[in-house]
Amino acid sequence: MQQQDSLAFIELDVVNSGDVCCCMVILSDLEAEEYYQGRDVTMVFKESAVAIAKGPIPEISVRNRFGGRISKIKAGKILTQVFVDCNGNEISAFISAFSAHEMRLREGDAVVALVKAGEVGLSWET
Repeated sequence: MQQQDSLAFIELDVVNSGDVCCCMVILSDLEAEEYYQGRDVTMVFKESAVAIAKGPIPEISVRNRFGGRISKIKAGKILTQVFVDCNGNEISAFISAFSAHEMRLREGDAVVALVKAGEVGLSWET
């Protein structure tokens, strides 16, 4: 964990994947001691905070990049829900139906799920 004033940048090892997830949180002095190395946590983020990329990704500031395959697609008129199997960890994303159509997304396609560090929250058992 790197901390400057009340802002902390935390890197997490993702189970079964070898991926690292980055998270930015605002801490009070009391909360800072709750974040420590070796603690099991669950990453949480809204499905609407996940972007889907297909093909090469240009230089981009999004640190959290989870490669996987589309396991399921639920198409709607406005939104499409895309489920991505990332080494046994499932990530769900809501993207526009237009984008899903334009990208020609299909089950089995290799994609990358992208989540900005500021959109990731942490939870754990107390």
